[in-house]
Amino acid sequence: MANVLITQKISDWSEFEQRFRQDGERRRILGSNGARVFRDVKDPTSVFVVFEWESTESAQKFVGEWGATLSRNRLHVAEEAFELDA
Repeated sequence: MANVLITQKISDWSEFEQRFRQDGERRRILGSNGARVFRDVKDPTSVFVVFEWESTESAQKFVGEWGATLSRNRLHVAEEAFELDA
């Protein structure tokens, strides 16, 4: 399992949320198991998205598609190293 981490600036929360939700089926077809969306408390125009993917390969394919529209330093494919309770 892999994760894709995205940071993005948005201008309109409602528009972003609508587009993000509408794109869910395409992401599922590509191998996404879901996502969590966060907004920066101090800057609500900064959005952080953490996707869970069924494989590193499917995550990299997704990032490859997004690479044309977002800077590479805002897209990251990561595998979990460890987890802590606190």
